[in-house]
Amino acid sequence: MQSERSKGPAEVLALTSVARRPTSSRLTAIGLTIVATFAVFALERRFWYPVGRWSLFCPVVIACAWFGGRASGIVATLLSGALMWWFLVAPENERLRDGAGDDLVVALVFVATGILISIASYRYRRNVARLARHHHHLQTILDFSPDGIVLKDRDSRYLLVNDAFERIAGAPASAMVGRTPAAVLPRAMADKVEAVEQTVRATHAPVQFEVELADGHDVLITEFPLLDEANDLFAIGAIATDISRQKAEERTLRETMEDLRTAQHVSHVGSWHWDFRTNAAKWSDEMYVIFGVDPGQPPTPQFHPVERLLTADGLTRLRDAMEKLRVDGEPFELDLEFTRPDGATRWCAARAEPARDDGGQIVGINGTIADITHIKELERLRKEWTSIVAHDLRQPLDAITMASGILPSLHESDREERRVMLQRIRASTQNLTRMIDDLMDLSLLEANRLKLERRWDDPEAATREVIERLRQGIENPIRVEVSGSPARWCVDAMRIEQVLANLLSNAAKYGEAGAPIDVRLDRQPDGVEITVTNSGPGIDPEELPHLFDRFARSKVSRRSGVSGLGLGLYISKGIVEAHGGRLWADSVPGERTTFHLSLPSGEARSKAA
Repeated sequence: MQSERSKGPAEVLALTSVARRPTSSRLTAIGLTIVATFAVFALERRFWYPVGRWSLFCPVVIACAWFGGRASGIVATLLSGALMWWFLVAPENERLRDGAGDDLVVALVFVATGILISIASYRYRRNVARLARHHHHLQTILDFSPDGIVLKDRDSRYLLVNDAFERIAGAPASAMVGRTPAAVLPRAMADKVEAVEQTVRATHAPVQFEVELADGHDVLITEFPLLDEANDLFAIGAIATDISRQKAEERTLRETMEDLRTAQHVSHVGSWHWDFRTNAAKWSDEMYVIFGVDPGQPPTPQFHPVERLLTADGLTRLRDAMEKLRVDGEPFELDLEFTRPDGATRWCAARAEPARDDGGQIVGINGTIADITHIKELERLRKEWTSIVAHDLRQPLDAITMASGILPSLHESDREERRVMLQRIRASTQNLTRMIDDLMDLSLLEANRLKLERRWDDPEAATREVIERLRQGIENPIRVEVSGSPARWCVDAMRIEQVLANLLSNAAKYGEAGAPIDVRLDRQPDGVEITVTNSGPGIDPEELPHLFDRFARSKVSRRSGVSGLGLGLYISKGIVEAHGGRLWADSVPGERTTFHLSLPSGEARSKAA
C-alpha cells in the first residue's frame, strides 16, 4: 500500500521522467521528431490541398512538444516551416517571391506559435513534475509519520488517510476515502469526532480530545480547520497521536508522587526547594500540614507564611544558616520551635544542602522539615523521669540510711524504737523493691519480652484471693459483686494479681479516704470483665487519654504526695494486652473513677483457636 502511494499516478511519473530526461534521450526524441516531420511532409506532398496547408504540421509540432520536450517542439516547428515554405508554397523552390507577403506572415505566425507551444508545454510539464515530486514527498512524509493524519472535506468525508491512521481506525484507506467517520469508526469514537467537528466548524479553532481504543491504547486527536482567503472553512484536518506511553508514564509519575506524599505524611517529613535563579520557593503538601497553614498561600524563600510562627531566635538562626549555605555552600541542621495557628507549640528539624548545576555552581537549596515534637516530648519525659526516679529512689534509700545509722546507737532497752527503725527499713526496702520491679517490667514490655506462665483458673476465686491479701494494707472497705454463669480463664495468675493489686491500691490512694471500693465481676460466655470503682476527686477528661502512658501521673496523684514512678498503669495495660484483653478507665470529676479490666474466657479462647 505504501509503495503504491509513493509511486503516484503513472502519468505524473511519466512527466517527471521526461522533465529529467538525459542527453541521449533528448537526441533520440529529436531524431524521432525529424522523422515525424518528414512523414507529415510526405503526406502533404502526396495529398496537396491549398486550403489549410499548415494543418497537418500543427498537430506534429504539438505532439513533439508534448512528448519530446521543448527542443523537439522547436525542431519540429522550424523544420515544418522550412519544408512548407520551400517545397509547398508556390512558386516552389524560391526563397523570395513577389506577392508572397501573406504567406510569409502565415509562416512566421506558425513558427512563433510552435515555439510558444513548445515553451509553454515545457513549463507546464515542469510544473506538473514539480507538483508530482511534492506530492510524492508529502505522501512519503505522511506514510512514515508515527501520527495518524487525515484530511476531510466540509461534509467530513475523508479525502486523504495515511498508514498510521489506518492502524488507529482499523480500516484500510480504500474503505475510508469518500466516507464519513460514522461509516468507518467505532460508534463511541465516531460520535466524539462528529461533536468535535461541529465545534471546529462553529469556532474555526482547533480542538483536542482523547479517546481510548478497543486495544487499550490512548490516542490524542487534534481536529483543526483549513480556511481560505475569505476565512471560510473548505476542509478539516486531523492528527491522531498515540499517547499510551505518555499516559502510562503519567500514571507511574502520579503513583510515585502519591507514594512520596504518603511517605512524607506517614513520616511527617516535608520537603522544600529554593531556586536562586528565579527566587521561587516550592513546598510539598506535608510542609503545610506540619506548620498548620493554608496550602493556598504560596511560599517564599523567606519561609513566609510561617516566619511569624517561629520564635525570634529560631527565625534568626534559620535565616543566618540559609545565607551561609547560599554563600559558602555549607549544609545545616537546626531544631526550631514554633507555634501553630491553633496555638499548639511544636518542634521541627530543618535540614538543607546546596543544589548545584552541571558546572558545580550553587543555584538553590534543597531542604526538609521533620516534625520532631514527639522526640522533644520524649526528651522532656526522659529528663522528668530521671528526676522522678532519682527523687523517688532517694526517699527509701534516705530512710534506710537514716534508720541503719540510728540502730547502732540504740541501747538494748530501747526495743520499741529499734522495732520502729527496723519497720522503716523493711517498708523502705519493699518500696524500693517495688520501684525496681516496675523498672524491670518496663524494660521487658519495651523489649516485647514479657513472658506469661498461663494456667486455668476460676476468675471469682482469683479475684477474692487478691482482695483478701490486700485488705490488711487498705483501710477502705471493699465490696464485691459477682454476676453471670461460672467461667474459667487461662491467665498468668501472678501477673493478673499484679494488675488487680495496682488497681485496688490506686483506688485506695487517690479515692476518698474511708469510702468503699466497689469491685464487680461480670462473667459472660465470651469473656470476663472486672471493674474497680472508687469515690473521690476523679480524673480530668483531658488526662484520660494519657492515663496509661509511661511516667504519666494525673493531677490528683501529684497533689496526693504519694511517691511513684508513674509506671503502674502502663505496666498493667501491657500485661492485660499480652493476655489478649483490654484495660481502660472512665471518670466523673468530683464523683467517681472506674477502671475496666476485660479478659477473654476459656470458651472464647477455645473458639478462637
